[in-house]
Formats: sequence, C-alpha cells, structure tokens
Amino acid sequence: MRSNMIGPIEKGLEAARIQTPKVGTYEGHDLRVLPEFISYKAALIKEKLIWRNISFLMGLMFLLVAIFSGGTISSLNERLRLKEYISLPDFVAVSPQSISDEEIKGFVEDFIDKLGNYNALNVEKNYLRLSTSMSNKLRMKFELESSDLINWIKEENVTETLQCRKTEIVEVDGVYKVVASCSKETYVNREFLGVKGQIIEMEVKLLPPKKGKKPLQVFDLQRITPEGFKAKNSK
Repeated sequence: MRSNMIGPIEKGLEAARIQTPKVGTYEGHDLRVLPEFISYKAALIKEKLIWRNISFLMGLMFLLVAIFSGGTISSLNERLRLKEYISLPDFVAVSPQSISDEEIKGFVEDFIDKLGNYNALNVEKNYLRLSTSMSNKLRMKFELESSDLINWIKEENVTETLQCRKTEIVEVDGVYKVVASCSKETYVNREFLGVKGQIIEMEVKLLPPKKGKKPLQVFDLQRITPEGFKAKNSK
C-alpha cells in the first residue's frame, strides 16, 4: 500500500537535500594548495638557515682575519721597536751604539750618587729610585740585601757620603763595564766614624725601548774594598 505522504524533498525544499562536499576541501578550506604551501614554507626555512650559516661563517672569518692581522701588526711593531734605541735624556730614537759617552757618564754618576750619599730621611727614596734602573734579577737581590741596611740607617740616624776620585767606563760587546774608586765617610748621630775606601763595579746595558723599562739598566753591581778588588783582579 503506497503512502501518500509528501516529504520535504517532494516539496522542493533545498535544505533537506544531502550535500556532498567538493573533492579536496575540508570545512571550507581548499586542501589542494596545502602541498604547495608546505613546499614554500620549507624552502623559506631552508633559505633562512642557509643565510644564517653564511652569516656565521663570514663573521668567523672576519674574526680570524682580525686576530691574525692584530698579531701580525703587533709582531711587526715589536720588530721595528727592537731596531730602535732610546737616547737619553730626550728619548730620541737612535741606532745601537750611538748613545754618547756623556750620557752614559751622567747615568753612572747619578746612580752612584744615590747609592752612596744618603741619610735616614732619604735612603729609602734613593734606593727605590735605584731599583727602577736595575734588571729584575738584580733588583730582587738589591732589595733583599738593602732592607736590613735601611732599617739600621733609620734607627741609628746614619749619614754616609761618597766621593769618587776616578770612574772608568769601558764598552765591551754592548755592555758598559764601570769601575769607580771612591772613599766613604760615615756619621752616626752626627758623630764622625771615619773614612773607608770603596770600589764600585757595575755592568750597564743599553736596551731597546720597552714600556716600564729604562733604556739604560744596571745588570750587575758590587761594592768591595780596594784590597778585595786588587785580590780579585790579581788571580
């Protein structure tokens, strides 16, 4: 028995029809372009990574070049400075062995003056200035040996004066050998204790310019009696 009921479809209602989605779409989105979009994004990310790596490598290369160039310039500058010597007292660059005898003599006389003429008030200052004109090895030895002497001079109010009758300076292979024949007067609390002979031997070298170093430096220093000096040189 046929039913005479009229449904929505028969009535022509479009909303009641079953809608079939188009091929390649989902919820209104066209999935057909998804592979192309993924490929584009992948290519973009790959390009960014490539440029990032290139930038890193270029930065590293520039850093290495800067380090190498800095080292080369420093080495060349050091070689250049080693070829120059400073002239006293005007600090003019000169060639080796061009320092005058007067400048060497002035340096030696000033050194001996501070070494042998002192009192309780200036001995520490004098010896500190002397140490700046010494090699590192000699300075450590000098400071160790003079510490007790400085204390004795301060405690006993000692004054000593040194007069050198003769000072010989001979240059041998770039080293200035100094022998000064002197006499030393000693006073303790202004009381005169006597005069003693003293021989001062020094070795002075002319150095290439270097920051914190004086161009003339004392590498060896000895103070002995005339008798000891004579015995040493008679061997």
